[in-house]
Amino acid sequence: MIDYSFVVEPFTEAMKAKMTANSHKGDMWKNEMTADALLVRVQEELNELVQAVAYGVDPEFVLAEAADVANMAMMVADNYKLRYK
Repeated sequence: MIDYSFVVEPFTEAMKAKMTANSHKGDMWKNEMTADALLVRVQEELNELVQAVAYGVDPEFVLAEAADVANMAMMVADNYKLRYK
């Protein structure tokens, strides 16, 4: 079995850091947004990641943008789970 912790742990730390930085926004993804609205946000964050890579910015910035995409995808899954019957 391959140990991926060398890449997963820094990535999840980046996700947590972005969630903490945006915690003032609350958890509106749970009750105030639809999965479709959240998917639009995933696309917006993905576009920011694509631009960061295209412009060749600092790897830490790319990591932060990738964490934003992952966080939004996590919110879609959480929102969907809460609403799934």
